[in-house]
Amino acid sequence: MQARTILKLNLWRLTSARRPTNIGARVMTNVLAIRIAAILGFLAVALGAFGAHGLKEVLSQNNTTAIWEKAVLYHFIHAVMLFVLALR
Repeated sequence: MQARTILKLNLWRLTSARRPTNIGARVMTNVLAIRIAAILGFLAVALGAFGAHGLKEVLSQNNTTAIWEKAVLYHFIHAVMLFVLALR
Protein backbone atom coordinates (compact mmCIF):
# COMPACT_ATOMS: atom_id res chain seq x y z
CA MET A 1 0.00 0.00 0.00
CA GLN A 2 2.77 2.42 0.88
CA ALA A 3 4.68 1.77 -2.37
CA ARG A 4 1.56 2.61 -4.39
CA THR A 5 1.15 5.92 -2.49
CA ILE A 6 4.80 6.83 -3.08
CA LEU A 7 4.42 6.03 -6.78
CA LYS A 8 1.34 8.28 -7.02
CA LEU A 9 3.18 11.11 -5.27
CA ASN A 10 6.18 10.78 -7.58
CA LEU A 11 3.96 10.78 -10.68
CA TRP A 12 2.18 13.87 -9.38
CA ARG A 13 5.52 15.63 -8.90
CA LEU A 14 6.62 14.75 -12.43
CA THR A 15 3.46 16.15 -13.97
CA SER A 16 3.14 19.21 -11.76
CA ALA A 17 2.73 22.42 -13.77
CA ARG A 18 4.42 24.50 -11.09
CA ARG A 19 7.72 22.70 -11.48
CA PRO A 20 10.31 24.71 -13.49
CA THR A 21 11.68 23.27 -16.70
CA ASN A 22 15.13 21.90 -16.00
CA ILE A 23 17.84 21.16 -18.51
CA GLY A 24 20.14 18.89 -16.60
CA ALA A 25 20.72 20.76 -13.38
CA ARG A 26 20.00 24.21 -14.84
CA VAL A 27 16.81 26.19 -15.11
CA MET A 28 16.02 27.69 -18.50
CA THR A 29 16.64 31.43 -18.14
CA ASN A 30 15.93 34.27 -20.54
CA VAL A 31 19.64 34.68 -21.25
CA LEU A 32 19.97 31.01 -22.17
CA ALA A 33 16.86 31.20 -24.37
CA ILE A 34 18.26 34.28 -26.16
CA ARG A 35 21.54 32.49 -26.78
CA ILE A 36 19.75 29.43 -28.16
CA ALA A 37 17.59 31.68 -30.35
CA ALA A 38 20.71 33.41 -31.68
CA ILE A 39 22.34 30.09 -32.52
CA LEU A 40 19.17 28.83 -34.22
CA GLY A 41 18.86 32.09 -36.18
CA PHE A 42 22.47 31.81 -37.36
CA LEU A 43 21.84 28.20 -38.33
CA ALA A 44 18.74 29.20 -40.32
CA VAL A 45 20.72 31.80 -42.27
CA ALA A 46 23.60 29.37 -42.82
CA LEU A 47 21.26 26.62 -44.04
CA GLY A 48 19.54 29.08 -46.37
CA ALA A 49 22.88 30.16 -47.86
CA PHE A 50 24.04 26.54 -48.13
CA GLY A 51 20.85 25.60 -49.94
CA ALA A 52 21.04 28.59 -52.28
CA HIS A 53 24.69 28.09 -53.21
CA GLY A 54 25.99 24.66 -52.18
CA LEU A 55 22.93 22.57 -52.96
CA LYS A 56 21.63 24.60 -55.89
CA GLU A 57 22.16 21.88 -58.52
CA VAL A 58 20.99 18.98 -56.34
CA LEU A 59 17.83 20.79 -55.27
CA SER A 60 16.97 21.84 -58.82
CA GLN A 61 17.56 18.30 -60.18
CA ASN A 62 15.18 16.83 -57.62
CA ASN A 63 12.70 19.72 -57.81
CA THR A 64 12.98 20.26 -54.04
CA THR A 65 14.09 23.89 -53.98
CA ALA A 66 10.69 25.07 -52.72
CA ILE A 67 10.72 22.45 -49.96
CA TRP A 68 14.18 23.55 -48.81
CA GLU A 69 13.16 27.22 -48.84
CA LYS A 70 9.99 26.48 -46.83
CA ALA A 71 11.95 24.41 -44.28
CA VAL A 72 14.50 27.20 -43.80
CA LEU A 73 11.71 29.76 -43.48
CA TYR A 74 9.98 27.72 -40.77
CA HIS A 75 13.30 27.23 -38.98
CA PHE A 76 13.91 30.98 -39.04
CA ILE A 77 10.38 31.77 -37.83
CA HIS A 78 10.83 29.43 -34.87
CA ALA A 79 14.16 31.07 -34.01
CA VAL A 80 12.56 34.52 -34.09
CA MET A 81 9.62 33.39 -31.97
CA LEU A 82 11.97 31.88 -29.38
CA PHE A 83 13.80 35.21 -29.29
CA VAL A 84 10.54 37.12 -28.83
CA LEU A 85 9.43 34.80 -26.04
CA ALA A 86 12.81 35.10 -24.32
CA LEU A 87 12.45 38.88 -24.21
CA ARG A 88 9.14 38.66 -22.29
